[in-house]
Amino acid sequence: MNTLSSSSFLPLYVQSIIINKLINYTNDHICSRTISDSCEEPERAPYYDRPRRNNILSNTPIRSNSEICKLLYTGELPHYQHRGHNQLINLALVSKWWFQVVRGTRTELTIIGRFTKDIFIPFIQQQQHSIYQLCNIQKIHWSCLLVNYDDDVKDYTYVVDEITPSICKEIIDLLPHLDTINIKTRGGIWLEYVSKTINQILVLVPNLKSTMLLELAEKDFTEMHGFTPNHSTMVVHIRDSIFDETNYPDNLDHLKPSYVCLFQSGQLIQVHCQYKDMFSRQQRTKHITLNDDYVDLMELYDLVTLEDSKLESLEVSVLIIPSEEDGGALIYDTIETYHPDDEQVETFDGEEWAILCDGLQDNTTLKRLLLKDYYRCQIFSAIDCPILTIPIFEIPFRSLWENNATIEYLGLSYLSHIISSQFFDEISLNQTITTMVLDVSGNMFGKYATNLYNALLQSDTVQYLVVDQDYRQCPINQLDYFLKSKSLKDYFYTNEWKGDGGGPNKEETEDKD
Repeated sequence: MNTLSSSSFLPLYVQSIIINKLINYTNDHICSRTISDSCEEPERAPYYDRPRRNNILSNTPIRSNSEICKLLYTGELPHYQHRGHNQLINLALVSKWWFQVVRGTRTELTIIGRFTKDIFIPFIQQQQHSIYQLCNIQKIHWSCLLVNYDDDVKDYTYVVDEITPSICKEIIDLLPHLDTINIKTRGGIWLEYVSKTINQILVLVPNLKSTMLLELAEKDFTEMHGFTPNHSTMVVHIRDSIFDETNYPDNLDHLKPSYVCLFQSGQLIQVHCQYKDMFSRQQRTKHITLNDDYVDLMELYDLVTLEDSKLESLEVSVLIIPSEEDGGALIYDTIETYHPDDEQVETFDGEEWAILCDGLQDNTTLKRLLLKDYYRCQIFSAIDCPILTIPIFEIPFRSLWENNATIEYLGLSYLSHIISSQFFDEISLNQTITTMVLDVSGNMFGKYATNLYNALLQSDTVQYLVVDQDYRQCPINQLDYFLKSKSLKDYFYTNEWKGDGGGPNKEETEDKD
């Protein structure tokens, strides 16, 4: 039975249910959007570590490294369920009723460039035939960034005056149900234009919800003319500006960000900064990502023990270099090879690490934690380094694993110092921490991989697994964990297989019921 013939006798109400089932909706959480989705530069956050191509198994819901990052940000994988414009047109052409139903579902509109009346004129001229009716629009996704950077600069450099009150009123009159504007912009002239425009709109729609995905370059901050996004899901991305330690805490005070992502934007020479002042002002911040630099352990302790903190997720690198007698000879020698004149490479006795672990154990707001070893991750990758358990790191971390009841995402990237046989035993017995995501990337388990997977199967709490896999030693499609686990939804590899042929076939492990 074809759709056209069925529409002649199915009740209109039933038809509308069918249409709504066919039309999927996007997850519009601000962390589902990036500043420049088409860019491949790793500094265009959000991203998960460094981009690696062709390392994700086919037929999986995880399509990119950045989506793993969104698991860290939000605690869930965003669903990109949205039919393209042509598909919507095909549905609308079935009948007049289908056209009306499709039109009624279009409550969100995306605009690119400057916020002018010219953007909306085509909808007015084609209102009899367009699937979009401006009177139905409730939410606008506004990207004031054009595709070409040079065009952006030219467009905004010479036209930075705010929208006039009369033109603004004409636009808002066309959007009687508008209640939300989600903004993507950069700092500088773009932020200047956005601030002036939104201020005009707020005069007419005082209860308007606004979120902003903002990318700031070095010394890029601009006066916002009193405008601050009022919705709790605001993201601030800072590139290069990490070098200006004295100015940016004040800027963050003004923005009151929910998400702070700090990057050094591909600089050849990484500069270590102090974050104590900035961290002390982050009571409202829900997520902090800091890549390309490490955080001093006591600064990190101050952050996780900050009074009245709202911090829910944290991604940072730490610097933990054991002394030679504690098993750090291999690590220290490798660092010396890369940095023969680096006087800041110092070992320590583990006391600060133990203090930090105590602070993490007592924290009651943190849900998602990704810790990385800075030198192993940034300098020599550690892909081929063996697991090297070091008791002064492994023992204090047990208190977190055994006693913290809020963490659901645990990442120990390049931190083989604290992974041991006891770690596997504790995973198998753990029921306190519901580990939605376990990230043990950067740790080549080799022959011990089977122990890890057996432990995971025994507790069976992990929903997403991020791991480095050596297929040659342990073919994944032969492991009971991936065949029998009831909780595992998907798994993700952070390194490409370098053996002959392709990686394992996910379809071989799909049928677990």
